[in-house]
Amino acid sequence: MTGFSGADIFEWRKLNNLTQKQAAAILKVAVVTVQFWEIGKRTPPAHLGLLIERLGPEDYPKNPGSRGKRPAARNTSRSKADNGSLSPTRKK
Repeated sequence: MTGFSGADIFEWRKLNNLTQKQAAAILKVAVVTVQFWEIGKRTPPAHLGLLIERLGPEDYPKNPGSRGKRPAARNTSRSKADNGSLSPTRKK
């Protein structure tokens, strides 16, 4: 495969419903490396194209990516005590 680019990585990742973290794990690189490839800051090595072509279903995670959906935030509200410092609210 010639002319392998970050856009190819992005397309492969989206076609297989992978997060950047999952793609990095499969390719055995850091997440920031995948990010740099995708934004064009770095060029992926040509051999990755060959590796991606040879990947089979057993090489992909059982739980595909979340598509950016995050779990709901926890309620971490705190009230100000008389002395102005933050402390958890307590029931008396």
